[in-house]
Amino acid sequence: MQILPDRKAALERLVLDVRAAARELSVSTRTVHRLLKRGDLATFRCGRRVGVSVASLRAFVARGGAA
Repeated sequence: MQILPDRKAALERLVLDVRAAARELSVSTRTVHRLLKRGDLATFRCGRRVGVSVASLRAFVARGGAA
């Protein structure tokens, strides 16, 4: 996965919000929520906020997007 320079700083974080994760995967936020519900992506919760582990995003892409 080649990372564009303007997105590199965002991926250096450990957790992204759902909107940022959707942007990185080029999918909708609804799709990210489905992936989280299925367990394809690791979630991080802090109160009502949901985050997506950057490591799980990378693993998901490395698997070719397959569960």
